[in-house]
Amino acid sequence: MKHLTHTGSLAGQPICGADRQPDGDYAHAAYAPLKNAVFREKCCPECLRVWIDSYDEDEAKPDWAIGADYVR
Repeated sequence: MKHLTHTGSLAGQPICGADRQPDGDYAHAAYAPLKNAVFREKCCPECLRVWIDSYDEDEAKPDWAIGADYVR
């Protein structure tokens, strides 16, 4: 499973809060190809949920997030 990670001062840390593992699979959330369904299928569902929850109320969520089971 691929974890999405922070950029900036927390770069490399999974956005879902999981501990980073030396042999883990990671991608910076801000640069990840999240429009690609095949890529998303490999992602941690909690990372996807946190990423989508980070959108402000006035921001339109991406089409791929509408109706997804990991969206609250």
